[in-house]
Amino acid sequence: MAPPSGGAIFSSPLPGHELCTVHRVSYDGMYCGMAIMTHRTTFALDQVTADRIRALAHEWGVSQAEVIRRVIAEAAEPEAPDPIAALDALHASGQGLSPQFAADFLSDVRRDRARWRSE
Repeated sequence: MAPPSGGAIFSSPLPGHELCTVHRVSYDGMYCGMAIMTHRTTFALDQVTADRIRALAHEWGVSQAEVIRRVIAEAAEPEAPDPIAALDALHASGQGLSPQFAADFLSDVRRDRARWRSE
């Protein structure tokens, strides 16, 4: 990508990023580590929510807008599956390991580990 007029493209310390030396713009939507704003929005918030946003901004050391961006990004990501629920579902389905297969597997693992330690 060509730099804005008067700038030159140089490598950034971050892989996959290019920086314009005059404008210090990274061509991934960031400016000196901060998101480049393309939309301005006004919200009407209750006092408790506004206080929570201010508190998080202070705690995280970022702007209130960055708090909103981070929370929205987190909320928009698909929820990771609960591993305990997945294990419970596997056990309930009866498709897990048979007790004999599991015992044989553990026996093989113990034997292999003993052999590796002796080498």
